[in-house]
Amino acid sequence: QRCISAFLEHHLRGMTFVPGITHGDLSLSNIFVSAGQISGIIDWDDARDKGVPILDAINHLISCELRRAPPTTYAQALYRLAFQAWPSAEEHAFLARMYHFSQVDPRHHPGLVYLNWLYTADTRLAEDTKPNPALVRRYVTSVVDLLSKSGQLS
Repeated sequence: QRCISAFLEHHLRGMTFVPGITHGDLSLSNIFVSAGQISGIIDWDDARDKGVPILDAINHLISCELRRAPPTTYAQALYRLAFQAWPSAEEHAFLARMYHFSQVDPRHHPGLVYLNWLYTADTRLAEDTKPNPALVRRYVTSVVDLLSKSGQLS
């Protein structure tokens, strides 16, 4: 717990953002496309009017990676987005535009990826009244294990 706290403090210290409307679960499964254009976005259950808008872009890219590169795990997709070269130049350019649009310094990127993780884990785990071991493994244990093994939690 302290390691995660120190990690987030290190990567998010000094970050500022302009609160805005967020979807809360922006992903490939919630975006409709017709004739190459976005025609609709569904599932606004997790929307907020004063959220951190860049988190929607981060969540979307995680969903892209999970669909593009199975059997990539959720933990691997987070780590890749936070610390490694992103495989799609188009998606990397999208993220850069979203940082500019959101007025957020991209140097906070690793912390924001894992802030998005905490939000996602909280949302997924809150859906059940009893902790589901498979969900805990996917959204908590595997993520912390990978961060620890990579030396990010020291």
